[in-house]
Amino acid sequence: MQRVNVFLNVLTFSLILAVFTVVAYGKMGYGQTLTAEQAREARKKGHVQSLRAVVKSTLKQFPGKLLKAELSHHNEQWIYALVLFQEGGYITKVWVDAEDGRLIDHQSRKKRKHRHRKINESSDR
Repeated sequence: MQRVNVFLNVLTFSLILAVFTVVAYGKMGYGQTLTAEQAREARKKGHVQSLRAVVKSTLKQFPGKLLKAELSHHNEQWIYALVLFQEGGYITKVWVDAEDGRLIDHQSRKKRKHRHRKINESSDR
């Protein structure tokens, strides 16, 4: 019975995490993420600023470490989605206009600590 409860807790957590990811990354509906090759081509054609320049500018406003960066294109708008790890354990998602470097939106949350549960296997037998 205890193993079933642990399984249900893990399943519930996984579903919540999946929903949060979809909401957090898809909340603004910014089209599909481009491949690295497509991003290089957009930069070469002058459609977007360099990722380096956008990150440098963004880190002035949101100090931290870059964890992830994606470029997307939707309805003639180029968007960089940046995920930053900030002091105090905060994960911040920042959406930046890739053409002019203007901040579009940001969302921040405290990184959750993993909880380890000790399973008393003797009670399951």
